[in-house]
Amino acid sequence: MSKPTRRFWVLLSILAVLVLTAGIQRGVRTYRAISEVVVAREVKVKQEVAWIIEGCATSTRRDLNLNKYSERAIQEGVGQLSSYVTVFLNHNHTLPVGRIVAVNRANNRILIKMEVSKTQPRIWQLVREGVICSFSIGSIVYEEGFDFDNEIQEPITIIERAQIVEVSLVFIPANPDARITAWYVEPR
Repeated sequence: MSKPTRRFWVLLSILAVLVLTAGIQRGVRTYRAISEVVVAREVKVKQEVAWIIEGCATSTRRDLNLNKYSERAIQEGVGQLSSYVTVFLNHNHTLPVGRIVAVNRANNRILIKMEVSKTQPRIWQLVREGVICSFSIGSIVYEEGFDFDNEIQEPITIIERAQIVEVSLVFIPANPDARITAWYVEPR
């Protein structure tokens, strides 16, 4: 067997470059095809959804502060909340966490449906875990009266007219009815 010539090595080098180039190009085409499939799947998975929470914002039941909203105040409150749609965390007006998307009244309660902001995934997680499980309202009282509550043997404040100016997600509600009743993901 004779020793390979310089010409042989040059031809072998050219052949190796061609094989490597073809393999790389095929690899790039394969990578692009796989990438397109992955991107297509991600588009399907990343369908736009809304994080929804529903519950009672307040009711005519006596709260921990010995206040009680009248039926009239609850009725007026439903209309007022359509003007104040931002939902806060613990009445901190520098920490908005979502917005009210629906308000209605049933059984002397103000029921709300809210959407959690996509900037607040931690809040959404705390709601899902049951750590945050309540609502609370903030209001400006215009007219109030007093009554004696026989159950606790103490006087309580009856809020006859008030302007409800905000709703907050809270850890501990003043009103025992102000609870989250449902949370779910809703397609947009």
